[in-house]
Amino acid sequence: MEKDFKVLVAQPVAPNGNYNFWKQNCNKIFHSLNFDNKIQGLYGDKVSDEGSKFARHARARNNLIKKFLDETITHVLWFDADVVEWDVDIIEKLFRISTVDVVAPYVFIEDNDWWPFKRFYDISCFRDLNGEEFDYKPPFYNRKNGDCTTEVSCVGTVFMVPADFHRKISYDPYYEGNEHIYFFNQVRSSGGKVIATPEVEVSHAFLPKYGENFH
Repeated sequence: MEKDFKVLVAQPVAPNGNYNFWKQNCNKIFHSLNFDNKIQGLYGDKVSDEGSKFARHARARNNLIKKFLDETITHVLWFDADVVEWDVDIIEKLFRISTVDVVAPYVFIEDNDWWPFKRFYDISCFRDLNGEEFDYKPPFYNRKNGDCTTEVSCVGTVFMVPADFHRKISYDPYYEGNEHIYFFNQVRSSGGKVIATPEVEVSHAFLPKYGENFH
């Protein structure tokens, strides 16, 4: 598998007061991953906020891709800096689901005192094919049939993207909504699929524990 694919691990880091802490976490994530044929793309420069609420997110992602994506990269694994639990073989696990589609693990909030249950994190980005948000409590996706690996319209936090989509599609800093919604709409319009799987999980930081508000 490794001889066929080369992965850019794309890690945008917000240039705020916790920058150094989350940068160290990015390095921890990258060096823990078993997959050898990978390079790190860590980006924490300040960017313009001209445009929508998510303009800085969109520009940071575009700049990261421009800086690190070369012709040898076959896939981009986006990995938020504030993910605190992950599988070291997550690349291999996502590739087993698909190497030609976007694939994302389920994202939960790390254990905390606020919610004494397994709480889904990125409900503003994880959306079904009708655009409806995932639920924060189980079943997260399908109330009738339960959670299963399935095609969706949008994902977030951690996801694997075939690199050619990034060669054709950029994030739009003027889109009035989460930057991922626009990007994955374009992926799907160009014939791609977006898949979410409960077979792989990551945990996002419970941000108040680290002195931050949820964003």
